[in-house]
Amino acid sequence: MNHTGDYVALTVETKALNDKMKKMMEQLVLANNNRFGRKTEKMHSVTSLTIRYLRKFLLKTILEC
Repeated sequence: MNHTGDYVALTVETKALNDKMKKMMEQLVLANNNRFGRKTEKMHSVTSLTIRYLRKFLLKTILEC
């Protein structure tokens, strides 16, 4: 039996799997940031405020006529 060779092979395989898992986790973080990040929230809140402002303006204009 060659326990040293098995140990080395398992160590190399474990490192490769850890590297793959780390890369996948980084990709997941980037995907979540792009989907739910500050840019989306900021744009959504600005859009919501703009819609509310326009709605109030239109109602005020209609009521004044």
